[in-house]
Amino acid sequence: MALAAHLSAAHAIDFKSAVVGQRIADRTLTIGKLSMQLPGGEWILAAKTQELGGSNFSVAPPPLQTFAAVQAHDKAISAILVFSAPAWSYNVSRWNDEPCKNVSSYIVKSTLNQTFAMPECFVIDNETAGSFGASASAHRDLVRWASSNGYGVPNPMVKVFHTKYHGGDFFRFNAYLAGGSGSAPAAEAWGREAVASLAAMVTRSTSQATLPELPAFVAAPAGAMPMASISPPVAGSAANAASTSAESRLRQLRSLLDSKLITPEEYEGKRKKIVEEL
Repeated sequence: MALAAHLSAAHAIDFKSAVVGQRIADRTLTIGKLSMQLPGGEWILAAKTQELGGSNFSVAPPPLQTFAAVQAHDKAISAILVFSAPAWSYNVSRWNDEPCKNVSSYIVKSTLNQTFAMPECFVIDNETAGSFGASASAHRDLVRWASSNGYGVPNPMVKVFHTKYHGGDFFRFNAYLAGGSGSAPAAEAWGREAVASLAAMVTRSTSQATLPELPAFVAAPAGAMPMASISPPVAGSAANAASTSAESRLRQLRSLLDSKLITPEEYEGKRKKIVEEL
């Protein structure tokens, strides 16, 4: 997606009308009957995917739709939010899923208010850029978009995961926040605050989930300047910052190559471009 696409914006993005690369003007994402407002700051839609729904249903299930949005500053992504939900409600009254059962790596794991046949799971864990890009299709698409547009995926990250089933609806929410293991307690506090609003969304207690402001440890401030209006580096301390940014981008580029998300030729071409900018 060309950088010029970042200059477009849209209100209340729904899956059909969403365009990857656009700014999310009112910070609202909608899939089916579920709607979520993102924290403050500028967000860009970095990926959207649609996959077949589950199996073992008497009628064709709704497709699973996913949005991935990023917040960035000086081309460094500081927060990634991934929101998945079915395009419409399932015609079911109970679920056999056990989302927490197979979670083996975690700092925190809880089934929260799970009830019989209505699963719920909350997880805090560490994440690296390499493992992020090797997971679901929306994650891989986001990494490709970031690479094509010169953005760096944070490394390391703290992952906040929450899923909840209610009636014929469910959602999956993943937040990846720039920070190491020491940031896990703050990420957990933020995640538990987000859980309350997300749960109210899927149970229809509220019409829309409103995520809390990002925790203080996240590198980019909530009110970061739009990327299109950031001035180019100047001599002195800004030049040193540009060098540090280039080092981060080169490390990220190498991680993408090691994860086989880009080809050696793409790696070499992008590496030369970053070096030439110094």
